[in-house]
Amino acid sequence: MWTPSQLTTINVLINILGNFITSDYRSHIEIHENVRVVENRLANAKSYEFSTYAVEAVKALAHNRFPENFLFGAATGRIEGDYEFQGRGKSAWNHWTKDKRDEPACKSLEKHRDDARLVKNLGANSYRISLSWARIMPDALSRRVSVEGVAYYNRRFNDMLSNGIEPIATLHGLGDVPRELQPIGGWTNPKMIDHFVNFARVAFTAFGDRVKYWISINDPWAVCSSATTTTSNLEQQQQQLLRLGNYLCGHHVLLAHAKVYQIYRHEFQKKQNGKIGMSLKVRWFEPHDPASYKDIEAAEMSYIFANYWFVNPLLGERGNYHEVMQFKVGMRSATSGLKRSRLPEFTEEEVRMIRGSLDFLGIDYFQTREARYSSSKESDLGAAWLARRKEDIVADAKNFERSLERLNADYILPQLIVTATGYGDSGGINDLDRAVYYYEHLSKLLTCLKSGIDVRGYLAWSLTDSSSTRMNSYSKRNLHYGLYSVDYNNANCTKTEKSSAKLIRNIYKTKAMPRLARQ
Repeated sequence: MWTPSQLTTINVLINILGNFITSDYRSHIEIHENVRVVENRLANAKSYEFSTYAVEAVKALAHNRFPENFLFGAATGRIEGDYEFQGRGKSAWNHWTKDKRDEPACKSLEKHRDDARLVKNLGANSYRISLSWARIMPDALSRRVSVEGVAYYNRRFNDMLSNGIEPIATLHGLGDVPRELQPIGGWTNPKMIDHFVNFARVAFTAFGDRVKYWISINDPWAVCSSATTTTSNLEQQQQQLLRLGNYLCGHHVLLAHAKVYQIYRHEFQKKQNGKIGMSLKVRWFEPHDPASYKDIEAAEMSYIFANYWFVNPLLGERGNYHEVMQFKVGMRSATSGLKRSRLPEFTEEEVRMIRGSLDFLGIDYFQTREARYSSSKESDLGAAWLARRKEDIVADAKNFERSLERLNADYILPQLIVTATGYGDSGGINDLDRAVYYYEHLSKLLTCLKSGIDVRGYLAWSLTDSSSTRMNSYSKRNLHYGLYSVDYNNANCTKTEKSSAKLIRNIYKTKAMPRLARQ
């Protein structure tokens, strides 16, 4: 089931995870012989252009440790429950889950104090939650603000701060469009930009004195791949890229983000001293047949469409959509008999407004997909996406590293925060696969920091088991990502720590990977 290197990893984790295997090892760690020289040189660096954070970070990395002020935390989403509690409005998610108003989720409406304590128990210093647009503004068209909704999030943020936890707030993600805005076309309608800007201003005003990290949109690719459909099935999502509505959605999401960034920068940032960015789910693709030129090209096209659809307008040297994407969509549109490309065009002013509109970039990463050449006319990519085997997902950390390295090679990056990585399984407390996943991904992240990639934080997905992002699986909960399990048969949704939480606690508290034994 595991590779030899993973078996070595498992043995290293024995003392943290419990009695999976019994062996005796001596702890050993090697520190470069020139560390002391590096530290002496850094003492003089403070008088030059290096920030205090940079100096301290290099000193920590020289000792194989994460920087002292590194954000270690957890992330969650869709864990509040009952959509009508305290006047919350309905969202697209309620439509996808068929209005299951009694669905308990994780009962975070009632148990938010417990959630803050669970985060603190991990040794974490940050916690990312999503704001429900429909809870804060149940009548989105009238722009009425719910006093109860604002009060609820005030309590949540206050709970975090009282436990020494830095709040990270996501304004919008998959399925959270208020249902009132769906009949006008949701994100395919440019009017959504003004609605979102208004919501963001309400959030900044209400919570900005305590929230110092804002994420405007989480995983816009998923938001827009679901913009004109009621399913998030992988194959159907990929095929949706043929449709005009998905490109319109992406276009308006980018404009909305840029406008919200400008508003925060000019109206709130100086007083509130926070940061704002966007969180993108980075998707890595391998060719189904490594010897097939067509499969290799399919993997590359998939990577560009899935990632650089949003990265290039934000960080590209000239901004705008990636040249390959413009060419591919334009050609497919022409061969379909259309006079104009289905990919909308930005004005020069819009290109300038979007480019660089980030204080930080959030990175979500979960697993690799395989891409195979497809001659289907139903896709701009010329590719079909295939799911990977479970054991390949566990061994996926190298592609996490490659994803960060490629982004760093292709663009001048702002500060990065890994806003979500995680491993889904069928449930259970002794989650060894998840522990191996986290160990290997955090090890690769430390390697990336040493190579000079400016990553400022890492958030594990997720704090607790919650609904799968597959819209047809909410009640089944066939994928569990949590560091804590949730007993949904218990009226209080009792939460129990998993083995992977012990590993996370060890790393978060020591800011170092468990020491490897010399073999």
